[in-house]
Amino acid sequence: QHAAKAVPRVQALPHRDRQVQLLSAGAQVVPLLYKARKWFVTRKDLDYSALWILYAATPLARAEVIGAGLLADREVIPQAMVLNPDFFRIVYRDLLNTKKTAKAVEAALDAVDEYLAGRTTELYGLVLDHLRDVGEARSATEIDDHFARHYGIEGIHTVCEYLADRGLLGKASIPVKLTRRSNVEVQELAFFRT
Repeated sequence: QHAAKAVPRVQALPHRDRQVQLLSAGAQVVPLLYKARKWFVTRKDLDYSALWILYAATPLARAEVIGAGLLADREVIPQAMVLNPDFFRIVYRDLLNTKKTAKAVEAALDAVDEYLAGRTTELYGLVLDHLRDVGEARSATEIDDHFARHYGIEGIHTVCEYLADRGLLGKASIPVKLTRRSNVEVQELAFFRT
């Protein structure tokens, strides 16, 4: 606990900047979590699943530290372990340099799911707000373009997939042209606020 006090707090970080940093961290977690779960469920490969969870530990730690109003540094995992030792024991320490067991890997996957679910508004609020504000379905390309252009965050369509899997967004398909001058339209995955 003493180490957490030694870390500088972010002074007057604007709310929007904090939201962007949290979305960036949260967006990095989702594809890693999907990959870890895929290797656990379809291949029963405990080592590879654990590896993807360990990759996710860094953006999870960034989310934890930024969420606590602290300045995340290069050694963000030790910072986060001070703030949330039980969680980071499960998703980091218990998986690192140990024989992987199905119980430990599944516990880590479940812990990450629970962590993200408990912080959905904090981590993914910008996405939910954007789709609420536009009031209609937006294609995955449009959503990705919006967040890349306005916030410098790539791959938000994966976050939308995650939010749709949790029932917080709806999925649709909308027609899009292959090129601006194209006469041919194809269907593209789109998301909307439910």
